[in-house]
This record gives sequence, structure tokens and C-alpha cells, in this order.
Amino acid sequence: MNLPQLTVHETSNLYTNVFAGLNRNERAQDGEFSDMENMTVDDYPVMSPRKRRTLARLAPGPMGILEKEKLALITCATGELPHLIYGEYDLTTLQGITLTADEPKQLVSMGAYLCVFPDGIYVNTEDYTDHGSMAESRTGLTGLTVSLCRMDGSIYNTGELHIGPTPPANPGNGDNWVDTTATPNALKRYNEYTGEWVQATTTYVLIQGVGGDWKAYDGVEISGLATADAEKAAQIEALNGDNIVYGVTTNGGLIIAGMLAGACTTTGTASFKRSVPAMDYVCESGNRIWGCKYGVVGGKTVNEIYCCKLGDFRNWRCYMGLSTDSWAATVGTDGPFTGAVTYRNMPTFFKENQIHRVTGSAPSSYSINTQAARGVMDGSWRSLEVVGETLYYLSRSAVMEYNGALPVEISEALGREPLHGGVGGSYGSKYYLSALDGSGDAHLYVYESARRMWTREDDLRAVGFARAGDGLYCLSVDGKLWDLKGNDTYLEQATTPEESLDWSATFAPWGYEDPNQKYISRVNIRMRLEEGTRVYLWAQYDSSGRWEPQGQMKCPRTGTFLLPVLPARCDHMQIRITGSGEAKIFSVSRIYESGGDGWSGPLGR
Repeated sequence: MNLPQLTVHETSNLYTNVFAGLNRNERAQDGEFSDMENMTVDDYPVMSPRKRRTLARLAPGPMGILEKEKLALITCATGELPHLIYGEYDLTTLQGITLTADEPKQLVSMGAYLCVFPDGIYVNTEDYTDHGSMAESRTGLTGLTVSLCRMDGSIYNTGELHIGPTPPANPGNGDNWVDTTATPNALKRYNEYTGEWVQATTTYVLIQGVGGDWKAYDGVEISGLATADAEKAAQIEALNGDNIVYGVTTNGGLIIAGMLAGACTTTGTASFKRSVPAMDYVCESGNRIWGCKYGVVGGKTVNEIYCCKLGDFRNWRCYMGLSTDSWAATVGTDGPFTGAVTYRNMPTFFKENQIHRVTGSAPSSYSINTQAARGVMDGSWRSLEVVGETLYYLSRSAVMEYNGALPVEISEALGREPLHGGVGGSYGSKYYLSALDGSGDAHLYVYESARRMWTREDDLRAVGFARAGDGLYCLSVDGKLWDLKGNDTYLEQATTPEESLDWSATFAPWGYEDPNQKYISRVNIRMRLEEGTRVYLWAQYDSSGRWEPQGQMKCPRTGTFLLPVLPARCDHMQIRITGSGEAKIFSVSRIYESGGDGWSGPLGR
């Protein structure tokens, strides 16, 4: 008796036990995911959800964050001026520090000092009473007394100073004569041993009645000095411009280098300024603060890089011919600056298509090396972050990795949709990037540089990141300070853990890798679940856009479980695992069967 013969289909098994992070491209490697939320490669090659975060504090109206010995924050609640918070202290309330509502804020650490730009405010974090403005200005001054003086500020009395075209008769040792025949006038001192009048190399004048907050060796810009004394008018006008303060008297007088045949009183309106240049971006390097500016300032086009005096962020126009001087230089490339960072002990400035590095150890040897390369995208200056020995940032086309040579693109796995508004942070070998996509949706991506893998956490939108203690802190736009590691006690205050951790992992499509007519008959997923964890399985067939439930599980106990999926016959498919709670994905096995004669595509389900 002849019975019909059943066709035994060939089967094959594909086993995956190494999971390699996110890959949003059309073709992905086995073990990669096309999408994910709140996943990490910390347990590589096992895939698992990230650690729970803790809420460290509320920070309404966040504007900036920086880590020193304590965390520094700038917040600005609705209807208020910004507050500068350092550790547990609100310095705005405690010390009366006033900040403007200008955004964005840039916090820079220089020694014990915390500096805030563009406000130009500083505070000593070891002594909160030591605070103030980097700039100083005294304007509208008239009737000032200007006198020729010694370096210590003592004025020459009438009997101590002979003024005229000829020297005094019978001079004694140390007598002083202002020679009015010299142009400019010269102060000479008699030496009885040689019988000669020796000209003083440097002369000083004391300007009384200025007042203000000045100290020795400040750079001061003077303007508006004038006098009705015709004989001294040229000498008084010569004092206008950039000067060095060599001393400050107890009654607010300034000692500067200059020459004056005696004394006189000024007319008109004079101004004395110690100014901080307008800067787009700032950083600290070599005990100096560096900055850059592109645009129009005071009616003049500016395209410059600056640094302050060594160890003195108050002075940006101090030029004494010393290694400690301030410094400024014009940049030849066009376009606005987009960011600044210290990398490999060099201040490095970016434009969208240029990288400028300042080399040298003193103003006399400083030079700007320019490199045509993809720089920081405009609006992504906060994406600059050093991880280990490598600098990462968001350019207009991709996330870049820079080691001092040419920057290299590393974000191919994130897909083709461009990102903008990058904000970066780092912890260990990880680079954290909070950025917006073309639709304005926020994403927090994490790049594990040691394994060169990307993961996506969630839609946390950051204002800034700061490493502190064993934690990585993120100041979010919704006014919260998060510890992303969730286990740090750096702040020494109570923290609130996340209530729940929902996660998902969407496997890259299966079915494209085999050109033969095969379909997936079974999927087995081995996972370790903690007690109380909920897991849901979903499948999408033939890119339909519809996710169909394949089962769910609430784990009754901690253990390892095999979660099966019996998919419908299709050309290609995707599996998504969603869950809430702790879990680890160890392996996925897929059983393939041939489609049989005449089967050449998806069948009905």
C-alpha cells in the first residue's frame, strides 16, 4: 500500500551569545540592536538594563554645573535672578553675589577660584568672603590731582624738585631736576661723586581721587584725562591708554608710569577701567583662563583668542614684557567660534570647520596652529569631553573622536538622522551624549570607548554633566540633578532612587542574512530575571510597523529562564523585549527551516 510521504524540512540553528550594542543602519551584525531604551553594555557580552539613577536634588531653572571639591550649580527659578550654589551653600544669598539672567553660563575652575562667564564674577571656594567682579570701572571723574612721585607714591615736595631748562646751582647729592628742554621732559638726579646729572629710567605719577578696587600690577585703561594747564597738557594726555598700576595708596590713588613737570588738576571727565574682553567660550589651561571671540565689539570686528595674566583672571590687558603677561592674537579663519576646551594641556578652540590649538609656554612663544577639519557644531559646545586621552564632540555631520591628529567619525551606528544641541559627559571609558534629533526629541546616548559600542538610555535632556566622587551627575533641563550611577554619597545628603526602570531591546531584523528560502520556526531567549521583574515579548513581521504580542512573564523568583517565541512564517522579522526590573540577556537561538518547494515569500498568518 503506497502512503503519501511527508517532506522533512532541513533545519539549522543560529546561536547568539555576544551582544554588541546599538546599530540603526539597514544592515547590522548579529547580536546588534536596532533600537533600545535604558540598556547598557556594562556586562558585555551580556546585555542588561542600566543601573537605576538617584535624584540628588531639585534645581529649578538649571543654567550650569561644574565639579570642584563640591558641585557648583547655577539655577534660575522663574521670576528670579540666577543663584550660584556651591555644595550646600547658596552663595547668592550667603554672600550677596549677583548674576545676570544672560544665558548660557560657563563655569570655569582656576585653583581655588570659581569663575562665572559672561558675568565675570569670581568666588574663592576656600574663603567665600573673597569674591567680586573681575572687571573694575571708575567713570565720570573730574578734578583729579596728578603729581610726579616716587615709586612708593611719595610726592616730591616743592623744595625737592627743581623744574626748568637749566639745572640748579650748587646741587647736592640726590637733588632732582626736571629738564624741560628734553622732549618729553626728563627727571634727572645729581651724583656728586661723578659730578653728573643722571636721568631716571622710569618715572611715576600719582593720580589721586580715583578710588575703586585696584591692586599692584593691574592693567588699567585710562581715558579722558586732560588739564587746563597748557604747559602740562601734553604730559597729562600721554597718560591716557593702557597702563600698569605699580601701587595703590590708602586713599584710592593710583601710581602709574609717566612724566609730569610737577603737579596739576585735571579737567573734563576721566575713566579708569580694568576690563574683561567679551568672549564666546572659555577654558582654563596653564593657570590662565583662555577665551575666544568672533563678532563686532565696540563697533570693531573681532576674531581673536585671548588669555589672562598668569594666575590672575582679573587682568587681560597687562603688558609688561614678562612671561606672566596677558596675551591676545587675531585668527585668520572665517566664521564664529563654536567651542573651547583644554586638550593635552593646550587650549583648543573650534569653529565648525577649523581647529585652532595654542602652543607655547609663555606669551613670547605662543602660536596658533590651525587645522582644517570637522570641528564642533554650532550650539554643541557643551559636547566637548575628554575620555581617557581622547577628545569627543558633536560635529555638524557626526560624533567625532579626536586625538590630536585628524578627527574620526564614530557615530555610524546611530543612523543617518543628524543630531544637534549636544551636551557631553564622561565616566570611566564612557562618553555620554545628550542630543536632539531632527524632530526635537531628546536622546541620551552612551559610547563605550573601550569596546567602541553605542547604547541608548532614554530621553534625558541634559544641561551639563559633572563627575564627582564615584558618581556622574547630570543636570537636566527639567530642573533635576541626577546621579546616573545611583550609588554615590558624594553630596552627603539623602537621595531618591528612580521608582521604576522600564527598558526595551529591539533586535536587528532577522531573515536578510540568508538568501535561501528559509523561515524562522522558533526563537529561544535565555534570560536571568530578578524576582518581580516583568518581561513582555513582541514580534514584527515583514516590516509591517505593527508589534504583535508573543507572551509575557512576571518572574516569581530570581533565576534563569528560557523564553520561547513561535513566530508566524514570514520573509523577515524582528523581536522586541520590554521589561521592568533587573534582567540579563544571555543568549538567543533561532531555528530555521527551509520553505519547501514553491515557497518564495511570506505566507499568511
